[in-house]
Amino acid sequence: MKVLGITGSIGMGKSTVSRMFEQSGVPVWEADREVEKLYRTGGEAVEPLRKAFGDDILGPDGIDKGKLKEKLLDHHEQKKKLEAIVHPLVRKKMEEFKAQCINQKHKLAALEVPLLLESGLQDKVDYVVVVSAPEEFQEKRVMGRKGMTREWFQKIKGWQLSDAEKQQRADFVIISVGLKQTRLQVKEVIAKTKTV
Repeated sequence: MKVLGITGSIGMGKSTVSRMFEQSGVPVWEADREVEKLYRTGGEAVEPLRKAFGDDILGPDGIDKGKLKEKLLDHHEQKKKLEAIVHPLVRKKMEEFKAQCINQKHKLAALEVPLLLESGLQDKVDYVVVVSAPEEFQEKRVMGRKGMTREWFQKIKGWQLSDAEKQQRADFVIISVGLKQTRLQVKEVIAKTKTV
């Protein structure tokens, strides 16, 4: 089985591209969706995060991401602490997904991991697929999100490799501007990687 690693900077269209892979019959695992589960009441990350960051990050449904975000905004060390707790849990779930796909005899599977390159997970995939878009598209998408501020957008961008650097390290680049063109690029990646 070949594994694609779908990545890209914030607001580039990774989720849309992942859905297109799924619609084409490629099973997709999303790191962000896994984190959501880990943060919910009863999730494996709730208690370790409460111990690390305090009771005030808890909300009615588990971890309150807004309150957690406040603790990370100006503290690089806090971000490292968060990653030390969450990343191993996410990696474990990722490996379980891959094992399941192998058991189900899939020829191709995909992992959508926003920080694939930053966290050194490119070694866990056969091909790196970077989703990109022009800067004005990225900004419009991100600033349209609920609760997003320009300060937080800049902070997230600072944590990620630049789009240019990601593209340099990619096996495939998908430009997500129009749905039709994006879907054609997804089909092209599937055709090239399934036949290898």
